[in-house]
Amino acid sequence: MNSGSSIFTQTPQTDSVSTTSELALLERARRFDEAALGEIYDLYEERIFAYIYRRIGDAPLAEDLTAQVFLKMLEAIRKDKAWTSSFSGWLYRIAHNLVIDQ
Repeated sequence: MNSGSSIFTQTPQTDSVSTTSELALLERARRFDEAALGEIYDLYEERIFAYIYRRIGDAPLAEDLTAQVFLKMLEAIRKDKAWTSSFSGWLYRIAHNLVIDQ
């Protein structure tokens, strides 16, 4: 993890929060703020599920793998090995790796 500063590259999506708000949200998540972690889940869960589902075509398995993405996110934050640049890219990389492992 970067000490104190993180950079988030916002994807051009109308339903995401502003870059400033998202940076603040991500910094709160690094401090294990439960509300921030919940907001991150709410922002990304549908997108991550859709990404996984499009690749495996099995809704129950996609739901399980989506949950695993967020568990891995929490584990990485706990171990201080979370994202260093693009948060969304990091989440999608976790999802991609889980799909490949299937």
